[in-house]
Amino acid sequence: MIKIKELNISNWGPITERRLEFKPLTIIFGENEKGKTSIVEAMAECLGNLFSTNLSDKIGARKDNEFQGIAKLSVLCNNKPFLLNNVKKSRKTKCIDIEPWIYRLFISRAGDLNIHTDSNITSYLQKLAMPERFLEWEVLKGTGSVRLSESNEITGNKTGQYKLLIQLREKLSSIEKALEIFDTVCLSKAFALEREKELLSNRLNQIKQDKLIYAKHLKKQIMELQTQLEDIKEETIDALKAIFLQMQTIERQVSEKERDLDTIAFSEKKLQQLEAILNEWEGLNAKPHTLSLTLSVILGISAIAAIYFLKGLSGVFSGIILSAGALLLAFLSGRRLFSKRKEQKLIDTIKQLTNMQLNSPKQLSAIIEREKENKIKQESISQSLNNLLSELDKLKADTLKFGIEPDRIGEKINALSRERTTVLEKLNKLKVEFARLNVSQEDLDSVSDDLFAEFSFEEESDIEKRISDLEERLQASKEELRNKLNEACRLTGVEYSNRIKNIFLSIQELKEETEKEMQALLKDLISKIMWNKVKNARIKKASEIAQQILNSDVFQRNLSAFTGNKYEGWKFSISNGLKLYLDAEERDFHLLSSGAQQQILLALRVSILEHQLGKSFIVLDDILQFTDYQRRPYAIKTLLNAVKNGWQVIYLSMDNHILSLFKEYVKKEKVETNIIEL
Repeated sequence: MIKIKELNISNWGPITERRLEFKPLTIIFGENEKGKTSIVEAMAECLGNLFSTNLSDKIGARKDNEFQGIAKLSVLCNNKPFLLNNVKKSRKTKCIDIEPWIYRLFISRAGDLNIHTDSNITSYLQKLAMPERFLEWEVLKGTGSVRLSESNEITGNKTGQYKLLIQLREKLSSIEKALEIFDTVCLSKAFALEREKELLSNRLNQIKQDKLIYAKHLKKQIMELQTQLEDIKEETIDALKAIFLQMQTIERQVSEKERDLDTIAFSEKKLQQLEAILNEWEGLNAKPHTLSLTLSVILGISAIAAIYFLKGLSGVFSGIILSAGALLLAFLSGRRLFSKRKEQKLIDTIKQLTNMQLNSPKQLSAIIEREKENKIKQESISQSLNNLLSELDKLKADTLKFGIEPDRIGEKINALSRERTTVLEKLNKLKVEFARLNVSQEDLDSVSDDLFAEFSFEEESDIEKRISDLEERLQASKEELRNKLNEACRLTGVEYSNRIKNIFLSIQELKEETEKEMQALLKDLISKIMWNKVKNARIKKASEIAQQILNSDVFQRNLSAFTGNKYEGWKFSISNGLKLYLDAEERDFHLLSSGAQQQILLALRVSILEHQLGKSFIVLDDILQFTDYQRRPYAIKTLLNAVKNGWQVIYLSMDNHILSLFKEYVKKEKVETNIIEL
C-alpha cells in the first residue's frame, strides 16, 4: 500500500517553488501551461526511486524535457515513511518490486482510458493470470535441447532453426516496441487534443447560434424602443417647452404689473375727497381777504370822518362812530380766527389721507395732480394686466389640448424629457451592441422569434483563442507523433502512411505473420500434438485464472462501485475477450458506449492495483474532461466513494465545471480534501 503525503518542487517547468500537501482526495486545478503535467512528471521521477523501474518512462513523461529542477516526494509505503527525490541513483530505496506493466496503472492521462482496446484488456488480464512474457515459455522450458532462462534468452543449440527462432524473437520484440507507440501518451495526447478541439468547435458553433438568437432579441428590443420613442416626439416636448417658457414669461410680467399696481395704490374716493378739500380750502382763503379789504376801506373812511367830525361835531357823535369802528374791528378779528381753525381742520384731514403735512392749497393741488397721473397709470397697467391674463388663459388651454394640467406642465416636460433621454440611451446602447454582433438580416431571418439565449463576447473570444492555441499544440503533437510513427516504421520495416490506422494494421498484420512463422517453426521443433495441448492448456488455464480474479471481491466490488451496480459481473477468456453481464445477458465490451467503457476501464485499473498492491494512490489527469455533463456527477461520486473506501485519489483538471462538482459533492460527502489552485 502506497500513499503520497507531500511534494516539494523547485525550478520545474513553469513552477519556481511549490509545496503540495496531499490528502485522501487532492484536486490540483489550473489552466494549460500552469504546471499540472510538471507535477505529475516530478512525482514520477521521484517514484522511480521507489520501484525497480523508472515510473516516468512508463507514464510517457516528456523525453525532450531536461529536468534541471529538484523534486522531493514524501510517501508512506506499507506504513513506512520514505523521502524520495529525482536524483538518478541506484534503486536500493525501493520498498516494493512489481511487474513493469503495472506502473502505467498508477497515473492516467486524459483520453488514456479510452485507447485501451480489447487486445490491451486481454494482454493485461493474461499478464495478471500468468506473468510470463511469451506463450512458448512453458513449451520450451525443460525440453532437451532448448531452454528459456529467466531473462528470456534461448540457450543451447543455436544453429539452424534455433537461429531462425532467435531472429524471429528479436523481430517480434521490435514489433511489440512499435505497437507500444500506439499506447503512449503521445498518441493519447494527440487524440485528446483532437477531441478537445472538436468539443471547443462545437461550443463555438453553439455560441455563434446563441449570438444570432441574442441579435434577434436585440433587434426586437430596438424596434420596441423606436416605437416608444415615436410616442415621445421631440417636437412635442419642444412645443410644450415653448408654451411653458411663454407662461413663465407672462406670469412674471403679471407679477410685475401687480407689484406696479400695489406701488401706485390709487383710490378714486381719495381723489374726490382731496379735490373737495382743495375747493373748500381755496374758498376759505378768498372770503376773508375780500371782507378784510372792504372793512379796511370803511374803517379808513370812518377814521377820516371821525377826525373831521371831531373837529366839527360834537363829542357824542364822534364816540358813536368810534364805537362802530371798534365793533367792526372786533367782528373782523373773530372772523379771521374762525377761518384759521377751519383751515387747520382741513390740513389735519389731508394728513390723514396722504400722511403728509401740507401748508397751502398749492401743495394740495400738486398732490391732486399726481393722483390723477396715478389714475391714468393704474388704468394703463390694469389694461395690460388683463391682456396678459387673457394670453395666459389661451396658453393654459393649449396645454389642456396635450392632456396636461397647466400647473403641472413643468413637471410633465421634465418627466417626458427624462423618459426620452432614457429611451435614447437604451436605444443607442442596444444599437452599439447589435453592431458589434455583425450579423446579416438573412441570418436573423433564419432564427425563430420565440427563442432567447445569453451571449458573451468574452467567451467567444476566449474559445477562438483556445482553438488557435490548440491548433498550435496539435501541430506540435502531430509532429511528435509523426516522429514516433517513423520510429515504429523503422523498427518494423512497414511503409509510412499518413493514416495511423493503416500503419497500425500493417504492423498488426506483420506481427500475426511473424507469430505464425514462429508457431510454424515451433511446431517443427515440438510435435503438433504437444504444441496444441500445451497451448490450449495454457490459454484455458490463463482464462480460468483471469476469470477467478475477475470474480474476486475486489474486482466485483469495484465494478459495482464504478458502474453504479449496473452490471452483474464480467466474463473473460483470452480467445473471446471481455464481456459484461447486464440483465443476465452478455454484452461485448467493445460494443458498449464510450462512457460505459471508461467506467469499466477505470474499475479494472483500480481493481488490478488493489489486487497487486492493496488500496494505494491513483493519479487521474483530467480523465473526465471529455465525459458528457450528465455522467460527470456520478463519476465524481464514484471517485469519492473510492476515497471513503481507502483509496488516495489525486485529480488534475483545468475544467471549472468539474472543479465545482467536486466542491459540491465533497461538502455533501464530508471527504477530507485539499484543493490546490495553480
